[in-house]
Amino acid sequence: ELTISLDVTVRGKIARPLIGILTKNKYGVFVFGYSNGHLKQNIPLEPGDHTIHFRFIWPCLGRDSYAITVAVGDGMVEKYLLHQSIADAFVVESLTEHDFPGLFRVQDPRMDVDTHS
Repeated sequence: ELTISLDVTVRGKIARPLIGILTKNKYGVFVFGYSNGHLKQNIPLEPGDHTIHFRFIWPCLGRDSYAITVAVGDGMVEKYLLHQSIADAFVVESLTEHDFPGLFRVQDPRMDVDTHS
């Protein structure tokens, strides 16, 4: 499990906080991300200091560097006002046991052959 903790200082009331992360590969291609809006989870953010924790299992991505952007806004996933965004806030190195082609490894890959006479 990976935990990303985001320290946030809220100066004014945010009616509908939208807090999320976005992960991109070295070519800038969006790989995955999520927010409390996608989780349908209300995150109350009154004025003051808060720490927001994103917890998830890191997917089986190809061996490479991945930049994570964090953002805080007000609104819904479809339409929001961005309050703060830190592009490429940090980089995660994905180290896998085996190298494979593509962005991610297929879970439990198998092949079999049916021979027809």
